Amino acid sequence: MKKQLSILGATMLFSTVMFGSVNTFAATTPDPSTAETPVTAKLTIPNPTKPIPPTGSEGGGDKEEPITGGFGIAYTPASLSGTADLKTTGNQEIPLSHPVSTGTPAVTKYNVGVQDKTRKKDQNWQLKASLSWTGDTNNYMAGTSIKTTDGTVKENIAGVLQTANPSEVSAANTELSIGDTEVEVMNAINGQTMNGVYNYQFQNPKLSIPDVTKVSAGDYTGKINWNLSTTP
Repeated sequence: MKKQLSILGATMLFSTVMFGSVNTFAATTPDPSTAETPVTAKLTIPNPTKPIPPTGSEGGGDKEEPITGGFGIAYTPASLSGTADLKTTGNQEIPLSHPVSTGTPAVTKYNVGVQDKTRKKDQNWQLKASLSWTGDTNNYMAGTSIKTTDGTVKENIAGVLQTANPSEVSAANTELSIGDTEVEVMNAINGQTMNGVYNYQFQNPKLSIPDVTKVSAGDYTGKINWNLSTTP
């Protein structure tokens, strides 16, 4: 009997030691070992101050566009006009300018501005331009274009043009030929933070007629269509 009690006691002691070891091991292993707390933040950007077109020798012939937010076309050339006697044959380029009041310095530089203060890195926008004519039912102006020179991209800070970061926005070309098919003027560089007013400036606009023998005398009304778009 004593022998049986001894065996039983030993068994209980062994079990106590073993279970105690298991419990001790389990207590040192965290479960769960990770947890999460959701965090949300709604951040907004106030509408920026409406951009001012360049003035003085850097402008004077531009008009503000009705931009209300942080991204859009801010200003464009107000108007361009020209007068000429058509040649007998060949092509012809007619200088265009913005009409000014008597005593006002002539406008020599024209600007189109894109405001992008979204602070995004994936805007990937392009500014394009095309030329169209109103009421030209006989297509006399078909094939014509507006040519410009000395195209540059700068940043407009409160109406003053300053050197732009070339890694943010670039000019498609220093010389433009704007016809009935859209041409790219300037574009944002994908991956860069957009936070400014980007200005494309050009000079010496001319109406280019490829074949004057197909153009009748008359008053023609057209427009440059500026198109700002983003791509995925």
